[in-house]
Amino acid sequence: MEHYRKGVQPVLIATLIMTVLVSAIIVFSWHQMVDARQQHLNDEFRSDIAEIRVKIAERMTAYSQILKGGRSLFLASSEVTRQEWHTYVSSLQLDKDYRGIQGVGYAMAVTPDQLSSHEAEIRREGFRDYRIWPEGERDLYTAIVYLEPFDWRNQRAFGYDMFAQSTRHEAMARARDSGEPSLSGKVLLVQETNEEPQAGTLLYVPLYRKDVPLETVAQRRDALLGWVYSPYRMDDLIEGMLGSRASDLRLQIYDDNADHADNLLYDSQPNAAGGSLISFNLPLETAGRVWQLRFQALPAYAEAIGIRSLVPEMAGMVLIGLLLIALTWNLFNTQRRASRLAHQLTASLRQSEERWSFALEGSGDGVWDWNISTGKVFFSPRFRQILGLEEGDLEGSMEGWKQRLHAGDVDMVEHELARHLRGESSEYVCEYRIRHRNGRYIWVLGRGRVISYSEDGTPLRLVGTTSDISRRRQAEEKIRLLSQSVHQSGEAIMMTDATGMIEYVNPAFTTITGYSEAEAVGQTPRLLNSGAQSNQLYAALWATISSGRTWHGRIVDRKKDGSFYPAMLTISPISSTGGEITHYVGIQQSLQEYEDMEARFHQSQKMEAIGTLVGGIAHDFNNTLAGITGNLYLARKRVQEQPELYDRLGIIEQLAFRAAAMIKQLLTFSRKSKPEMTPVAIHSFIKETIKLHRISLPENIELKAVVGEGDFVIMGDVNLLQQVMINLLNNARDALDGIEHPAIEVGLERYNADEQFHADHPELAGDQLVHIRVCDNGHGISQTDLAHVFEPFFTTKGVGKGTGLGLSMVYGAIQSHRGVISIESQMEQGTCVHIYLPLMRVRVPQENEDVLRVMHGQGECILLVDDHEETLATHREVLESLNYRVITATNGADAVDIYRKQQGHIDLVVLDVVMPRMGGKEAFWEIRAIDPMARMMFATGYDRGNVQKDPDLADIPVINKPFVVAELSQVIGRLLKRS
Repeated sequence: MEHYRKGVQPVLIATLIMTVLVSAIIVFSWHQMVDARQQHLNDEFRSDIAEIRVKIAERMTAYSQILKGGRSLFLASSEVTRQEWHTYVSSLQLDKDYRGIQGVGYAMAVTPDQLSSHEAEIRREGFRDYRIWPEGERDLYTAIVYLEPFDWRNQRAFGYDMFAQSTRHEAMARARDSGEPSLSGKVLLVQETNEEPQAGTLLYVPLYRKDVPLETVAQRRDALLGWVYSPYRMDDLIEGMLGSRASDLRLQIYDDNADHADNLLYDSQPNAAGGSLISFNLPLETAGRVWQLRFQALPAYAEAIGIRSLVPEMAGMVLIGLLLIALTWNLFNTQRRASRLAHQLTASLRQSEERWSFALEGSGDGVWDWNISTGKVFFSPRFRQILGLEEGDLEGSMEGWKQRLHAGDVDMVEHELARHLRGESSEYVCEYRIRHRNGRYIWVLGRGRVISYSEDGTPLRLVGTTSDISRRRQAEEKIRLLSQSVHQSGEAIMMTDATGMIEYVNPAFTTITGYSEAEAVGQTPRLLNSGAQSNQLYAALWATISSGRTWHGRIVDRKKDGSFYPAMLTISPISSTGGEITHYVGIQQSLQEYEDMEARFHQSQKMEAIGTLVGGIAHDFNNTLAGITGNLYLARKRVQEQPELYDRLGIIEQLAFRAAAMIKQLLTFSRKSKPEMTPVAIHSFIKETIKLHRISLPENIELKAVVGEGDFVIMGDVNLLQQVMINLLNNARDALDGIEHPAIEVGLERYNADEQFHADHPELAGDQLVHIRVCDNGHGISQTDLAHVFEPFFTTKGVGKGTGLGLSMVYGAIQSHRGVISIESQMEQGTCVHIYLPLMRVRVPQENEDVLRVMHGQGECILLVDDHEETLATHREVLESLNYRVITATNGADAVDIYRKQQGHIDLVVLDVVMPRMGGKEAFWEIRAIDPMARMMFATGYDRGNVQKDPDLADIPVINKPFVVAELSQVIGRLLKRS
């Protein structure tokens, strides 16, 4: 029994102690819960009011940004009109995105001597009753000249001098002297009426003249132009920021940090009844003004945030206390067993304490513990998870870990480990790659520290963590690639701050504009302003980007050398996490190459139009000329005894062949024909050209020839070269109209091309050239026109004096000779055309006088086929005059029938190429089928190349119409095998 009492007595004592302790805990806990409830109320209340304060601060910052955007519009333009200001403010969509702003305006600074002229200028805009008010003499007037939206309420403020009122004056002066946005104190806006007036305030941003120093207050006052500003009705402003809140929270805003009724700007619950659970005052400094924000949590606030009664919690604690008392007996009896268990746990915890304390430093990272003396390593489950490994996939040794390292990182990792083990670093830190279970390498960050040393200082244990940093490395690589993309982009990229100051340009910007990065940074984009854009465009641009949108359009900018270039420009705003615009980025793509390609395309279209035109008329025109030259030949034979008439007919014949040569040159120029290249003694050619042209020039024009001696031989088409010289000499003659001592000089000389000449003209082959120049002392060509003189249909001559094709044909002819042509000219000093042609290294044999001798026939029969009856009749008479018998046909089908019937009597067939029913080439094959040995030739009014490009007809003679009778007789003679 005594033993039982001794056993029960400690239990009773323990129970009594537990009862007292539980009671104390319940009382203490009650006070703690009350305090916690109040703390929860305080925390929620402070969180809510802090959020409201941040919203107000951020919105006021955004309003300042709007005014700075308006100031930037003034700085970017030489003048901002009322319409441009309306466009800018309308694009901001104030009623949608910025509720609470009464308007955005501009107040102009007006000195007393400018007062009358200023009022007169505004009245000329249509505001006949405009005046600056209130009246009175002052050192400086300010007039509200722009205020959008210009509705009935804002019109009440038109012309108002805000500087005349003390509260507004203080804020405007503060903005003027500091250069920063400034908020006024409490005012009654002039826009207010007697119906529900509200307290008001105004925000000002100063506007200074451009390109003047603004370091001191005196400099800023001297440079002042006015203020960009906004008026605010406080009830509308705050409700536009915060929206409507429940009746559980009251916000009062006082001006100048003074809790006084006269300074009250806003009250969200003016009729709130009853006390408050908690109240708190927060100062808010914005635009140089301090507002006192007074918040009150009304009785309904506690319920709104979910704070309940504490009675259920109290009942629960009492019940728990009773259970604790009842369990005391069991707890006492198991004390000894718990003590033994606690001892064991303590020993185990002490063993791993250092390992897990370090792991806490890298929460979520893999943990490893290296026993240096044994070589064993502990790897945590999270470490294996990072590598995608299962239990047992990684042996607990350093060697197993090293085998997974990337070969390129092994030396670096071992080096960093060795440094830490030697005590050269306070911590092992290394980023390296390690193989994942899927075979890929991932980036990890290894960190560790020696936590145990032997008595002699040898490291025994190294504990550390491993973090997966693959995403971070990928993000860094993306940033690097993005940076390189911007730096190496072929498009010009410019980044400015919110005021338009350039902070960065990429190398493409330098390539396109000519400005280096050092020259551009610190400047504004006005550096590239060409003046080609209107102020309205810049107003729309600034309105777009300052409202947070992207602007895209085509502009013309100016390079450093003063030249203009077209570009496609995109400007986008960059905003901070708070929504404030901090930078602008512009991407500019030069359109110069594309517009050059477009110009070349238009040039190609012009050439195609010329080719279509010439190709359509060449056949009929040459047939007509063939009839004319044939009749001239017959006429000259009959008037040989009349020298004067004979010579005049010869001149007419030369003119006809010159017209044919011109058609041929047009065909060549439009790529419808190929030039006939033969060796040409250019020295004799130039002399003969000057001799022939001298008689066609007016007597008052002096024609000089500076032609040296020498055998200059080129490969050329004589007809094309004649047309080149005729066009150049005619242009020189026309340029001399009205010149007092007109003169033309034609020069010929050898020219040795150097490296610079080849660099300027890479299409030219060979160093030995002949240089032909045609110069005059006429009126000259302007530099603007000089860039277009080789374009088809371009002419500076009056109506009816030029076709605009002369120099275009010259250019095409010189290109077909693989030469180059250039023009030098100065207004009222003259023009010089330079032609460079490759020289041949052979001599030209002297012409045989017998080559152009007319050969007569011996009565042979010729079948002559042509669809032009007049030409057919003329050529028949010409051939008969050469002692040939002639049979005629007007189309290929008739010719085939005639040959089939009379093939034994026909010695030669002369076929026109283009004919109705059956063309010349089709007739050729029909006749060849009848008689494979038939002798035939073609006569065409178009290009002989169209026939000869057929390989089966390459050996068949082709003669162009109009033809020289002597040449025709020679071809016929060769075909009939007579010398």
